[in-house]
Amino acid sequence: MLLLGIRWRFQQLFVTADDDISYRISDEALPASQAHEQVQSAAGLASLWLLLLGVGIVMLTHLVSPNYTLKDMIFEAASATSNVGLSTGISAPPLHWGGKLMLILLKWAGQLEIIPVLLLEIAICRPITQTVLRRHSA
Repeated sequence: MLLLGIRWRFQQLFVTADDDISYRISDEALPASQAHEQVQSAAGLASLWLLLLGVGIVMLTHLVSPNYTLKDMIFEAASATSNVGLSTGISAPPLHWGGKLMLILLKWAGQLEIIPVLLLEIAICRPITQTVLRRHSA
């Protein structure tokens, strides 16, 4: 979907005022607004996935033995987030409990998808935040 959006963007650069760009996904013609909306949704999901992956990598860099390379940590975090199940050996018993927890959360978020996990987090954190703010303002 993102590649289609990139292709459509380049097509827009080279069309004249009289030309029309054909927005097609799986041989289905779409109006421009719907095509742009789908590309924005895909970009949003990709951004959230990359953000989650980045947080996982940063956490692993602080919690994993120095025997492992950054490449191993990226692979482990991406594998967990994508629910692939492959491992470089980082998730062995000697891993710090924080690293284990991070991998569990990445696997959980990857299994449930990122949007529902964020909605659950907001639903849990919003009442807690409001309670704390009320206590400090009183």
